[in-house]
Amino acid sequence: MSATTLPTPAEGRFRVVRALASGWWLLLLRGVVSVLFGIFAFVAPGLGLAVILGVLAAWLALDGVFTLWQAATGHSAVPLPGPARPHSGWLWVDGLLSLVAAVVLMTMPIASAIVLVLLVAA
Repeated sequence: MSATTLPTPAEGRFRVVRALASGWWLLLLRGVVSVLFGIFAFVAPGLGLAVILGVLAAWLALDGVFTLWQAATGHSAVPLPGPARPHSGWLWVDGLLSLVAAVVLMTMPIASAIVLVLLVAA
């Protein structure tokens, strides 16, 4: 192996920092959206809570669907060596519980809001 293919110590050390710095605008965008949502939630707390519950229900539903898909097909988000193999057990339980939680959030919004407030308070 020649010396020209190896990174210098400075290149190897700061590679991760350069990779993070290239996406600085995403961090800025996330901060701006967070501040705007904070102002929105302060001005209209009921609507802000409804948005949080809706986003949480959508997140849980998508997570449940993709977890069940992973359990059924054996494909994961991270490519693993070897053939895909179906999973059983905890992936099925996790996917089903996520879907049940999403349905509960959407069908019982008042109880979900109270539980969410208590969880945040804890």
